[in-house]
Amino acid sequence: MVYSETKLEPPTRLRVFIVRHGETRENVERIIQGQLDTDLNERGRTQADTTGRFLATTRIDRIIASPLKRAADTARAILKHQSSGSLQLEFDDRLKERAFGVLEGKVYNGGAKKPEDTEGIERMEPFSERLASFWNDLVTRAAVPDSETAERTETVVLVSHGAAISALMNQVLTPGRYCLVPPSVVPSRFWNCSITELAVPVIRTSPASIASTSAGSASRRADWSIRPIHLGVQGAQFILDHEVQKKLLGTMRERALQDRAAQDTLRELEAHVAKTAAEFERDPQGKLQLAADVIRAPDGTAVQADIGHGPAIGTVVQWSNIDHLKHLDEPAANAEKTSKPNNINVDELVK
Repeated sequence: MVYSETKLEPPTRLRVFIVRHGETRENVERIIQGQLDTDLNERGRTQADTTGRFLATTRIDRIIASPLKRAADTARAILKHQSSGSLQLEFDDRLKERAFGVLEGKVYNGGAKKPEDTEGIERMEPFSERLASFWNDLVTRAAVPDSETAERTETVVLVSHGAAISALMNQVLTPGRYCLVPPSVVPSRFWNCSITELAVPVIRTSPASIASTSAGSASRRADWSIRPIHLGVQGAQFILDHEVQKKLLGTMRERALQDRAAQDTLRELEAHVAKTAAEFERDPQGKLQLAADVIRAPDGTAVQADIGHGPAIGTVVQWSNIDHLKHLDEPAANAEKTSKPNNINVDELVK
């Protein structure tokens, strides 16, 4: 599915709500689901309906879901509470959960074998690439070059799975500094029916550049605007990462004074920042070249879209928020304090 815009007036920014599917029996019993097509349990259906009611006052322009039943049914519960009769549910295979091979359908008991060596597992690099492929299609819109576009926000709901959302956030968007995480937002596990909200700028490109091949096509991965970390981020993003790490040093130094466990992390971060700073000092021309290596749209032009954080850079508004489920989850939260197995999210743990 290609997510390019055919109108001359594409949105200028996206408000994206990423929702993990509701609870399943397998979640409760610590069974790895992967791409098994499992159903929501009763509590999961209640979570999905509650999430739909919570989002009912938000005008949603698109709902895109993994076709696996637990995600599709969560998306249907959200759609049910929308007042717009024209809103249609969309499905995309790229939002499916990671395939866990021979582990699927089995209770997770840990183990020393590296997950990447597990028979039939979807390796992390192609897994993160399919999430990046989806994201490039989502944020890239066709527009007449140099045309003026009125400010407009499109609201999109994505319904996916724990490991898939984790890969999108932790292997694509945040390590490459395509989405900044402000100090007030604390990353955490992706709970069932949690809402992660992002504000991201739309990447405008010429219609001809995505007429035959979508922005997220695997054939274009070397030139993706948004790249998973293993494909290498743009030079300007590398510099931004260095600046963010320098700011983090101050926070880490304060923490290390009270927490011995943080001291090793502090030393590693100090060494990394010092090494990068030394490289920049030895090669100032190289730093200038990195700064000029900006994010580019599929038509090759430098991205200018900026919602206040820099060209093509978004922000994380909330990470795995479950406040709307608080009245449902208080008993479960109390149970987790006394039941260690329930505190393990196997779909995210096996990475």
